[in-house]
Amino acid sequence: MKVDILSSEKDILFKILLSREKRAEKQKYLINKYKCSLISFTLNIPGATKDSELYRKIHKEGIKEILRVLNNEHLPILYKEEIYEITGAECYICINVDVLKLKELMVTIEENHELGRIFDIDVFDSNFKIIKRKKIYLKERKCFICNDDAIVCRRNNKHTTEELLKKINVMASDFFMEQSK
Repeated sequence: MKVDILSSEKDILFKILLSREKRAEKQKYLINKYKCSLISFTLNIPGATKDSELYRKIHKEGIKEILRVLNNEHLPILYKEEIYEITGAECYICINVDVLKLKELMVTIEENHELGRIFDIDVFDSNFKIIKRKKIYLKERKCFICNDDAIVCRRNNKHTTEELLKKINVMASDFFMEQSK
């Protein structure tokens, strides 16, 4: 039984690695096709389980917020696609707008939406260059458990996968409970 579990974990981890390669190919394809800025939206979910009803619900909330912000700015979307796989939810949005303005808008979502710490909204320019926060004079993201730099926490394994997943579940439960009132 233990061998089967290890085998299936290795299988899903291999699929996650393949999905990252596939995502990079998709990003390049869309940027080359539309010659514009690209939003590539996934979730920050630790561990091997990347797909669940809850994670899809969180992802759909993120898409709803991204579309709301783009609409408020009167920014027309050239292309939008949502993909739901065992390796996690993905959304691609091609939009013809200044990439730094787009990055600022997406960081605002990550920083201010109740689920924003779970959102992973990458912005690419028309040369397939990812726009980092420091390009718009912002610091790296903070850990949603201890508020230290998330990269440092991840590198030092400061929090267990179980702690992180518990925090994600609490954040999501609180958010969706409040929304249903």
